[in-house]
This record gives sequence, C-alpha cells and structure tokens, in this order.
Amino acid sequence: MAAHSPRSPAGSHRGEVSGVGDRRAGFTARRKARGFTQEGLATAVGVEFSTVGRWERGSLTP
Repeated sequence: MAAHSPRSPAGSHRGEVSGVGDRRAGFTARRKARGFTQEGLATAVGVEFSTVGRWERGSLTP
C-alpha cells in the first residue's frame, strides 16, 4: 500500500492551512479591540513583545 501524502487545501499558499490568514487578522483585531498594544499584551501574558508580533504574522503559534 502506498503511503498517503497530505496535500495542502486548494488555494493555500506555501503549505498554509486554509483560514490561517483570517485567524492572524482576527488575532490582531481582537488585541486592538481590547485596547492592547503588542507590548501591553506581551506584558499581560508574560512573553516578549516580539513574540506577539510573531503570533500575528503566523510564524509562531501561541
């Protein structure tokens, strides 16, 4: 039996899962709606502010 290779959803970019861009935009919108800067949110959750930026860009998952 041949090994099954997972395929990216149609229309995805660079192996990105469908909806990831929407989730990132939603993360940023929710942060701003609650009045947090990246630095303020980072302080509140105990991470470096650059980590919040990585979450928003999708290069790191919270």
